[in-house]
Amino acid sequence: MLEKLAWTPVHKVHQRKPICVTPETPLAEGIDLCLPPTVCTAETCPPPVADCVAGRCVFRGAYAGLATLPEAWATYYCTLSTGGCHGVTQIDFPEVNAQRIASALGLPLCEGSSSQRCVGIAASSPMLVGNSQLAVDPATSRTVAQWGLGFSEASGLCYEVTGPGGVALVALTDRCGGYCRCGGSGLQECGPCVSAPDMAPGCACVGPVPGAFDACCGRGCATTNQDCDWCASNNHPHFDLDTGAFQHVCGAEAVQGSCRLRSGRPGACLPPAPRWPPGGGGASCSGASFGCAGSMPHQEQLPGTSCCCNWDQCPDAGACAARPMRCGAGSCACATGQPDVQHAAVPATGCCCLDGLSPRADGTCG
Repeated sequence: MLEKLAWTPVHKVHQRKPICVTPETPLAEGIDLCLPPTVCTAETCPPPVADCVAGRCVFRGAYAGLATLPEAWATYYCTLSTGGCHGVTQIDFPEVNAQRIASALGLPLCEGSSSQRCVGIAASSPMLVGNSQLAVDPATSRTVAQWGLGFSEASGLCYEVTGPGGVALVALTDRCGGYCRCGGSGLQECGPCVSAPDMAPGCACVGPVPGAFDACCGRGCATTNQDCDWCASNNHPHFDLDTGAFQHVCGAEAVQGSCRLRSGRPGACLPPAPRWPPGGGGASCSGASFGCAGSMPHQEQLPGTSCCCNWDQCPDAGACAARPMRCGAGSCACATGQPDVQHAAVPATGCCCLDGLSPRADGTCG
């Protein structure tokens, strides 16, 4: 069982480092959160429903951030055993941290286990995991220095989540960016829009987003959109789990692709990293890349290495660089030999989609 943390009073800083704070108002019975410090940008303060004022996010109208819908939900996105959970830059791979936590607590990993309690990993929404590595601090016009302060490696915290199927202890190892629009783009994975002043989340999979959407468009909603948004609107606490943890937590409801959690609370599970953030995903990877087992959507592997570029960065002479201005999200200047089977051409741009993505009518790739 996770060590129960002794919280200090509301809005006071907990003594763990990096710091996190309890929300002003409890979300719902059984749902406790510890929110990391963030720089106010579009990803942590969605422009259609909130404003950054003197560095703080001020909600508009009935929008209340993660408390808008006082429910926590779970979905799934990766399998630990295949290395498929390698996402944002971490000090160690997610499966390494999951096994470390499992060994320390005397519990199995959820994948392949029938134990009542088990260990997995999760991605969560920006308000819960902190700024993206690509977010720009408006005060400096540079990328945020202390990004990802809600990740388990940074905070030392995991979440104990209980669903209709069981209980899992999950480390936060990735971010769920959700679906949004910005800069005239169509609906896309929200990585390119983390600092865009016109970022607009898509309709939410669960619950309303007052001021933007009066109704949801996912499971059980009056209308259904395949690309509904779980995370960009930050309208509820969300846990995007590895497949083993998801099957365990959601049980019979896993066939629905999501389930409502009955409870969730943070607790200590790792010693917080003494130095955060990391410059790369391993000693052999540069600061613009991380260790990986192969290319993933929007994160292409550098040829001849075990490193992948950070979100929407472009492989360039053995390193990773920002995409040219003429290239839309998910694409880079066509390299020698491209376009090819893995890198489709974006018409009339001289750009090619990153590995495995397809061109869209608006000039982006997804």
